[in-house]
Amino acid sequence: MKRDENSPRIIFVEGKDDRHVVCHIIAKSGLGGLGISVVDKEGINKLLGALSAEPKRPERLAVGFVLDANDRPEGRWEAVVNRFEKEGIRFPRDICLDGTIVEANPEKRLPRIGVWLMPYAL
Repeated sequence: MKRDENSPRIIFVEGKDDRHVVCHIIAKSGLGGLGISVVDKEGINKLLGALSAEPKRPERLAVGFVLDANDRPEGRWEAVVNRFEKEGIRFPRDICLDGTIVEANPEKRLPRIGVWLMPYAL
């Protein structure tokens, strides 16, 4: 799996363990040929910072974020939604167990954006 931060299809994760998990999921799903890059942001603060900047990069077709839910998934989700809202990106207020995808917005020149909190259990 690539680590190219300039890739048009990219997934950002919190740490190296998360990167390995996501790479295995991509490989097992048969999506390895799409050229998806998986990048470890080395911590939650850098990953939350990427929520603001990465969707605005012109080369992005799709950008994903995988965050650890830890013991407060609602608080983590609220942090995600608030970051997107500050950038004018509308994101659902409710957590979806399967992840959330917001379709591309060509008028705002935004790619498809996906966010998954892992693991998340009721």
